[in-house]
Amino acid sequence: MIDQEFLIRDFIYLDWERLRSIAAQVFEGLPEDKAYEKSEENLVTSEIGANFWPLKSKIGGDIRYFNSERETRSLHHYVYSLTEKKLLESGCLKNFSSDFNFDLWTEDYFYDGQFVKIQGLIRIIDFNWMYMWMDNFQQSMKTIQMYELKGISDKQSQTTKRKAQEKSLEEIKNLKLDEMKKLMKQLYGDTNRIKVVPNITHPMNIFVGSGDPKYFNETGKSLSEKYGYDIEANWTVFGQINFSKKGREKQAVVFPTGNKMEDAIENIIIGLNEVQKVASHIAFPAIAFTPISIYRTNLNKSNVNSIQDSH
Repeated sequence: MIDQEFLIRDFIYLDWERLRSIAAQVFEGLPEDKAYEKSEENLVTSEIGANFWPLKSKIGGDIRYFNSERETRSLHHYVYSLTEKKLLESGCLKNFSSDFNFDLWTEDYFYDGQFVKIQGLIRIIDFNWMYMWMDNFQQSMKTIQMYELKGISDKQSQTTKRKAQEKSLEEIKNLKLDEMKKLMKQLYGDTNRIKVVPNITHPMNIFVGSGDPKYFNETGKSLSEKYGYDIEANWTVFGQINFSKKGREKQAVVFPTGNKMEDAIENIIIGLNEVQKVASHIAFPAIAFTPISIYRTNLNKSNVNSIQDSH
């Protein structure tokens, strides 16, 4: 079995801002820091672990804070490794994989803010790529049709083909892709939708969240070209549960202020939010969560399971 020390993570997604906050609270500052003064400039050096390069900071002589100017991606990855390990050791991280006992998948099993580590099938929907595709679809079809006609030498066949192409273009126009794109953008914005199914034989037991495109190391389009939309590569997803029992089914209540204008605007906002919920509502047994990281490792499944069992 490969030792835990040689578990190397290749991050596909990492929300550093959330991880920074979690790590700072878990470790009360920068993980495993050792501080001492150096020279009259009061530069403080920190060694993360026994063999991590020194970092310098001028934050009031105290390096127990992250300095964004000095941060590197490799530091982010190392801090993540320490944080995940600490959460596992403290029993604050719940594992979900194909061998999870799905009889436990009840509303009482989950709570808001719960940390989860999930392995299974991952689907990533890149809305930005979809918007771009919708913008260019009609023109792309015209280009394809032009080359199709150039490959036909017979005039009568060309005429027949052209009529069929015109019919196809009219059908595409009737789809009203521009209007569909505006609606999708209003409902889903520029996020990437992330769905994780621990066991494909239990497709209703799913985690659903949204990721900020800027935290991905690759675009959704690039990932889909390599793996397809459904990624079954034993990747790991770390995140936090967003859960309110029966909360989404409750009718929103207006809290009047006595200001008729403000109360009327609040009513409108609540009404619009109800429309939004129709498009984005996640109902149990699906579980809403906030993805913090997605990564793959150098270990095969049996080795990963052996490491998890050791905890």
